[in-house]
Amino acid sequence: MEFQKEQFLSDVAEQLRVWEVPSASVCVVRGDEVLLADGVGLRDGKSQLADGETLYQIASCSKAFTATAARLDLDAPVAEYLPAFRMQEPYASSHLTARDFLSHRSGLPRHEYAWYGTGFTRQELMENLRYLPLSAPIRYTFQYSNFNYLIAGCLI
Repeated sequence: MEFQKEQFLSDVAEQLRVWEVPSASVCVVRGDEVLLADGVGLRDGKSQLADGETLYQIASCSKAFTATAARLDLDAPVAEYLPAFRMQEPYASSHLTARDFLSHRSGLPRHEYAWYGTGFTRQELMENLRYLPLSAPIRYTFQYSNFNYLIAGCLI
């Protein structure tokens, strides 16, 4: 079956209009061949065309990618995979699992200003975890935290 590039782009443009989305970058791959890497619409909503190089923030959609890539024992303590892993509380350091982080039940609150805009490397952020207090016991309650997925990503 031949890929109909122009029809596909037209269909994408129509859906952008229906959903009131200013632009999108699209990629179509068949086997090892890239059939299309392009943009549709206006990336600034006014005059700048989107293309295959246009960058978009994808927010927490990346969390699904991280969870999908976690091919390890989700119930093994993180310290088994990362021996230097330390939280402020020793019990948490030795008992938290990948499943705890992926399900936001690590006891670790958001702590956004401990990472956002700091310029710390992933390694530095992991080392700094030992200074961040938990706000709940582990596995006690759901608490959304981007740090949970930093840790899950480091495990991978």
